[in-house]
Amino acid sequence: MGSSTRNNVRSASALAACAGLVFVATQLEPRDAAASDDPFDNTGYQQHLGRTTIPVTVKRYDFSDSHPDFGIEADAGGGRYVNMMSTEVDADRRPGFQSTGYKVILDSMDAAGNRIAPLMPHVSSMPGDIAGQVDPATGGAATSESTMDQWFNATPGVNDWSSHTMNFEMQPNGSYVMEGSLDTLGAGTEYTSELEWGFVYEADRDSFLEIETDAEAWVYIDGKLVIDGGGVSDPGLPGGHFDVDVYKDVSNKPRKHTHEFDDEYDVTYLDIANDPNLYFDEIVGSYPNPLRVEFFNTHNGGSGTYTFEAGAGVETGNTEDGFDRVFNAADLTQFRVDFVYLATMRGTEPKNSKNDTVDRDDAITVRLTDDATGDFVYEVAAYHHIPKDGSSPLSGLIGSDLSRLPPPRLTQRIDLSRLGWLDDRNPYRIQVFYANRTGAASDIRIETNVRTVNVLTHVGHNGRD
Repeated sequence: MGSSTRNNVRSASALAACAGLVFVATQLEPRDAAASDDPFDNTGYQQHLGRTTIPVTVKRYDFSDSHPDFGIEADAGGGRYVNMMSTEVDADRRPGFQSTGYKVILDSMDAAGNRIAPLMPHVSSMPGDIAGQVDPATGGAATSESTMDQWFNATPGVNDWSSHTMNFEMQPNGSYVMEGSLDTLGAGTEYTSELEWGFVYEADRDSFLEIETDAEAWVYIDGKLVIDGGGVSDPGLPGGHFDVDVYKDVSNKPRKHTHEFDDEYDVTYLDIANDPNLYFDEIVGSYPNPLRVEFFNTHNGGSGTYTFEAGAGVETGNTEDGFDRVFNAADLTQFRVDFVYLATMRGTEPKNSKNDTVDRDDAITVRLTDDATGDFVYEVAAYHHIPKDGSSPLSGLIGSDLSRLPPPRLTQRIDLSRLGWLDDRNPYRIQVFYANRTGAASDIRIETNVRTVNVLTHVGHNGRD
């Protein structure tokens, strides 16, 4: 639109076209003819920028313990699931049913190593994107379409809803962060929530939104799914749990033996680069020579995925495909192994793994050696701790005896430049749908550098119950 015809906030009809969006304050005063052509230069608009605290309405639905989708054990096991929710909201602005979920085997990532949703037709790819991997079979992370339809709709006899407020707080760098727990907003521990706010898109800014939670979250912008973070808990390993041994030399004396590592730290992974319980910094530190890292015994069950970064970009893959790389310790920023099929992990007793200094009795092993000399530097081994009587690791305990582990923590980002349908200087709606179906403690963190959060508009519920 040319400068001679552009209004200072587009046209009133453009705003009205976004159903449910209304002005927070009075409409802007007419712009002086000599003023800048950019509506952001208008004083009436600028007065709403730069607020340090921005409230957002939260609608919460509390469910009874008997709902079949809460506390569910997915057919494909605990983990992150995608393609559960529809790619667009319906006429009532609610997400619809797409499937009972497909388990994420390997996260998709952008060139900077940020985790992103698997690409969808309405989300553009960018140079350097790394495609993830999803199990091709439906995973049973929910019961049915009819039960999922109750998640974000007030349903008498099934859930009770209430309204609350959470705030975005401006950070020193100008971004906005909302963080805390939605658990405390109601009496129950099994619930869903929705958050909505408006914003004005600025095409000349590198805008993003990132969400982090140990529960489930789906984000829609302009009614289209852009962050896809379903997930259910892992009931633990039948008959036992996985132990971890960390070694600083070739011996049967580990620097640290952790019994039931998964329960001790509530994880189903090894974060070798960053977890102090794995002693990487203590043992390896700033080792001066190039190091060789290799995986061993990943064919013996407990297969999973890895994320590795040491100065040459983020690398991801399946552990069972093997791994053999040379890197400098000072360059290492990410090195994590996520276990996907815990119940199939190699079963052994700690003494057998310790005494087999060559092969750790087939335990899944990550070993670092000096690339030039072959000298041992560091090793971590994980295995399923079978009962001392030697019985099968798949026998013994029943589900109620086992700790429930939350799904891997969700972190996903959407760069708004991927959304080609967004028009510069036009208002849009963001909706976050959140679910805590495990009953465990959860929290949420949302960060965005969009400076126009609720500047001109706010989003109402249009009288929905």
